[in-house]
Amino acid sequence: MHDDIKLSYLGLTDNEVRVLKSIFTLAPQLSENFSLTSPADLDDVDVFLVDADDDQAIARWKLIKQKNDLAMSLMLSSHGESAEGDVTLQRPIRVQKLIAALDDIIKEQTQTNYT
Repeated sequence: MHDDIKLSYLGLTDNEVRVLKSIFTLAPQLSENFSLTSPADLDDVDVFLVDADDDQAIARWKLIKQKNDLAMSLMLSSHGESAEGDVTLQRPIRVQKLIAALDDIIKEQTQTNYT
């Protein structure tokens, strides 16, 4: 379906990173379509999971977005909403909601690219 979409993260806690890595191990539909990359390797990342409650993570996301207009974000928030107006998941990270949100982001981007 997708051609190895690179996903990285900004501002997540160590525990959330462990959960995210476990999800990729346990959810084959994610590992078939997405590759999880380290935040140290931000080149060519397609989607960023960003801690919407962390001002530094938001600032870093904005800098990345300025350099790479095609990059997309999925915000993670304690409140389930983001001031950035992007697709937002409420903490804690849940497998099905993460998969659905990533699919929605990709569908939206695909429609934008073909219209």
